[in-house]
Amino acid sequence: MRVFGFIFAALALTVSGEAVLTNASISALSHTADCSNVLITGISGMIGSHVARTLVASQKKCYNIFGLVRPRSDLSALSGIMNQITLLKGDLNDAGVMFEVVKSSQPIYVYHYGTSYQRYII
Repeated sequence: MRVFGFIFAALALTVSGEAVLTNASISALSHTADCSNVLITGISGMIGSHVARTLVASQKKCYNIFGLVRPRSDLSALSGIMNQITLLKGDLNDAGVMFEVVKSSQPIYVYHYGTSYQRYII
C-alpha cells in the first residue's frame, strides 16, 4: 500500500516576499487559540485562492491558513489576503520535506489543488 502525503517546503514568505520561516518556527506560528490549521496546496491558483478567501472571510470558524506555492508562483490571485495567510514555497514531489512541514503545522484540513509539474524534453 502506498501512502501519499501533502506537505510543502519549509520556507515561508512575508507580504514583501522575504523568506522568514524555518521548520522550527512554523509550529510556533501555526497555533492560534481556537483556530483550526488548514493546508491548501495550489493556493495561488484559481480554485485554491478562492478557497483561501472563503476561509479568511469565514464568520463561523477561525482558521490558520498555510498555502503551498512553487518558488516562482504568481501571487496576484492572493492580493488582499496575504497578511492573513502563511505562504510556504515547496514542491509536492519532495516527500521528506513535505512530511516534516505537515508534522510541524499539524493541519486539521487539507485542500489539495496543487499539481505536480515536470518538463519533459524529447
